[in-house]
Amino acid sequence: MQDASLLATAHYPETLDRIFLIGAPSFFPTVWGWVKRWFDPITVSKIFILSASEVKPTLLQYMDEENIPKKY
Repeated sequence: MQDASLLATAHYPETLDRIFLIGAPSFFPTVWGWVKRWFDPITVSKIFILSASEVKPTLLQYMDEENIPKKY
């Protein structure tokens, strides 16, 4: 995973805009806390792990409501 992170951030940093993780298992934020240190801090700042209550308010900051799937 560390090698993949290094490759992606070294060669393709401009291709990542934002990643929204919705519905991740409850243990995922803990695992992410360990794994994110392998990623470039700029890449980490573009990854959002959202709880059910955070989904719509966060997505509305980055996109128009008509582009958000109805289930969110």
